[in-house]
Amino acid sequence: MTPPTKTQAIAVIEDLLRKFPLGPTGKLTKYDYVTRERYDTITENYRLLTELGSEMDIPHAARKTVCGYDIHMIMEIAAHVELDNNGSIRTDEWDWRRTLRNLYPELSSKAITSRARRLARRIGQPAYTRWRSGDVAGVYKVQFEYGQDGAVYAYGETAQDAQIVATMMCQHAYAGTDIRSTTLVNLRDVGSITKLNDKTATAIQDDINAKLKKIQQLKEQIGTLETKQGVIATFSGMQIGAMLDALS
Repeated sequence: MTPPTKTQAIAVIEDLLRKFPLGPTGKLTKYDYVTRERYDTITENYRLLTELGSEMDIPHAARKTVCGYDIHMIMEIAAHVELDNNGSIRTDEWDWRRTLRNLYPELSSKAITSRARRLARRIGQPAYTRWRSGDVAGVYKVQFEYGQDGAVYAYGETAQDAQIVATMMCQHAYAGTDIRSTTLVNLRDVGSITKLNDKTATAIQDDINAKLKKIQQLKEQIGTLETKQGVIATFSGMQIGAMLDALS
């Protein structure tokens, strides 16, 4: 699927901000939707939520559309790099607050909050659910060890593909360790792999530098201890000589 342009992404966002979105064909009406009380994971309470009637009884993990929009389009918008300067995948209310503030700086805080929550429900949550499935093509962070220096970034058609590539090419550098986690970091920016892996290389170099500094400090401490040892040994010998002279 061709990724949407910024203009196309904003058009979908504006449609999904409606109580009754028109959908990709522009033909949906309020009669296609059902409003009912459901538990809202965004606000963590029960409230009236509006969903497309044909989608409402399908488990979230199995839904292929949201208000008629293909789930892949939803994921592309959630990860669209041109919507703000943050560059991260937008899943929750706070991610969408930043994006909306960037797109619509004239809106009040209250207006931003209500819109961010709606987009978190209609874009963030469905996209996040699909990403967690691991069957999405993109750049994955494969974590062999804790910390940035234990992460390798690889492209894969699925999370498993990325794990296989990372294991074949890099696991020998993390001998005796298994993959701890695999996380999707972006969908299309394959060029980011070099930048992301550079972060790991930099973290490793920082660790090397810290250890070299520690080695130098230890060498200096060892040198000081050897000096003390020599002084005490010499002093001890002199004392023994002085005692023998006194006794003779």
